[in-house]
This record gives sequence, structure tokens and C-alpha cells, in this order.
Amino acid sequence: MRTYGVAVRKTRVFKVNSDSALAKGKTKKAVKAWITNLLFGILVCVNLFTLVVFLCKTYTFIKLKLELNQLQKENKELTKVYNQMTSRVILEKKAKEFGLRPPTQKDVIKLR
Repeated sequence: MRTYGVAVRKTRVFKVNSDSALAKGKTKKAVKAWITNLLFGILVCVNLFTLVVFLCKTYTFIKLKLELNQLQKENKELTKVYNQMTSRVILEKKAKEFGLRPPTQKDVIKLR
């Protein structure tokens, strides 16, 4: 800038410090964003925990259901074996092997 020998005085223009207001607005937004992210993170953790609990209970239920089916099959097989072993025909054969006979009227004693 040429002054041509004249002293030019520069005037300073002072601006209102609006940076602090902007900073406050930015910090408010940052705090809101941080709280939003925190709540979102907590929500994700709660959902994950709920999912894990649900899956554990489902796994336990399925495991018990399979065990119940297995035990029912085993019970049917054992009942079948029991019925075969206690059938009248097999008992008569075993009794004859040991020399036993069916009871008669003389063998029954009445107690008063």
C-alpha cells in the first residue's frame, strides 16, 4: 500500500469473540454425539446379552429334549426285555428246569 508520504493509521477492527459461542455449540454437539454413541453401545451390549441367554436356554432345551427321547427309547427297550423275561412261558420253562411245580390246593394254607 502506498502512502505517498502521508502517515496512514491502520485501524484495528475488533470482532466479537464468537469463537467461544461456536466452541460451546460444538462441545454440546460432541457431548450429544458421545452420549448417543454410549447409549447405542449399551443397547448393543444388552441385545447381545439377551441373545446369548436365549441361545443358552434354547441349547439346554434341545439337549434335554434329545435326552428325553433317548431315555424314552431305552425305557421301551427295557420294558420289552422285562416283559419277555417275566412272561408266563419263560417262567414255566425255568420252573421245570429247577424242578418246580405249580401250587395245588393242598399247598395253600389259609391263615385266620
